[in-house]
Amino acid sequence: MSFETTSGKIKKAINDFSMLAYGDSVLVGFSGGKDSVVLLHALHSMSKEYGIQVYALHVNHNIRGDEARRDEIFCKKFCEERNIPFTCTSVDAVSFSKENGLGLEEGARKLRYGAFYDFCCQNNITKIATAHTASDNLETVLFNLTRGCASTGLRGIPPVRDRVIRPLIYCTTDEILEYARVHSLDFVTDSTNNDTDYSRNRIRHNVIPQLKELNPSVENAVSNMCDSLRLDVDYIKNQTDREDTDVPSELSKLHPTVLNRLIIKKYDGTSPDTQLESTHVREIAELIRRYTKEDCRETKSLSLPGKINFVITKHRCFFEKDVPSVELKERKLVFGLNEFEETGEALLVTQDKDELEKILCKNIYKISIHTIVKKSILADTIIRKRIDGDVFTFSNMTKKVKKMLNEAKIPLNKRDRLPIICDKKGIIWIAGFPVRDDARPASNSETVQIYYLTKGE
Repeated sequence: MSFETTSGKIKKAINDFSMLAYGDSVLVGFSGGKDSVVLLHALHSMSKEYGIQVYALHVNHNIRGDEARRDEIFCKKFCEERNIPFTCTSVDAVSFSKENGLGLEEGARKLRYGAFYDFCCQNNITKIATAHTASDNLETVLFNLTRGCASTGLRGIPPVRDRVIRPLIYCTTDEILEYARVHSLDFVTDSTNNDTDYSRNRIRHNVIPQLKELNPSVENAVSNMCDSLRLDVDYIKNQTDREDTDVPSELSKLHPTVLNRLIIKKYDGTSPDTQLESTHVREIAELIRRYTKEDCRETKSLSLPGKINFVITKHRCFFEKDVPSVELKERKLVFGLNEFEETGEALLVTQDKDELEKILCKNIYKISIHTIVKKSILADTIIRKRIDGDVFTFSNMTKKVKKMLNEAKIPLNKRDRLPIICDKKGIIWIAGFPVRDDARPASNSETVQIYYLTKGE
């Protein structure tokens, strides 16, 4: 293996994916391992050719004690010897992972990328270069495959994503080592890379050597597959964007591939930090088809990763965050401010706009306003939450409250906190909806304003 081959592959990746533009500033995530050493050295060597400024950032995760301190010292010295601007930052990956219910590897990755983006924003740096290789890409594909994934998970590591670039994506581990040997580059080793308790390490040390016996160029073979899948997924994405709907009867008619992609797209919009696995996608798709085929009318839901629920009704299906539902307690409606301690919201019943202004100064903002006949508010008028069987008469029609809330797309976890004003005859008003016909003001009637308020964040 020759140096020119490795260097050429780096340049090919940069050019194929338009990773760099003249005048770019590039932050290299610099761990001190062989991959990041080669990446930093290569970009620094090519900086004049591409017209870029290179910076290095080392993130100490405080996981490996003295070994982590050794890495930090090595990285600083490496950069000082080459006049590369160097910064080190320290994070507590163990505590962060525990507090957020993450595995240590995932928690460390989130902190690391957070540090990269923060540094770029603070220093007006345009690109982040990470040292992912073709060998890393192979590991990622195998890892996703064993967990169960759709074709999106088999696309591997993207060469470019937002401002993140991966110039080593065409290079194998053997090529990286050859580059380091030719240039006499030292690097540090992470002792945890040999710990086969980690799934990725088991794949690296046990699975990939077996695959290489079948095909010594397995990294290149998988890279070619990833390229093809990216094109396929891009096409399917375009088709999915054209079929964007949330009506179950329409969704059930879509091609299964388009439906699956639409499910993933809508889930990602609700929970971008959590990946929906293929088993969950299938469950949701099956529920949509079954719900439509059986002409169901009741609301159904599925619990999903990331504390997300998938909810399906006759007219709509959607994802929502699994926030505990808060129930509004029944109480008498009074003139003035009716505060709901359990929900942090309030109803203001008043004829005095100055009273509203006083309240708005207390970190509260207006949600909706309705005018009703003053005599509608009697001593027996109450505020309560919805109850089973509720119906509401307005605009000369009577509708079930459950159907109204479904049509208005009110999230399930917010329905029991929605204030409803009632008297002995039934519902006068539901927050966000019109008022009952006999409570609507006529030209000569005395009226009051009802303001539905919630505290700002």
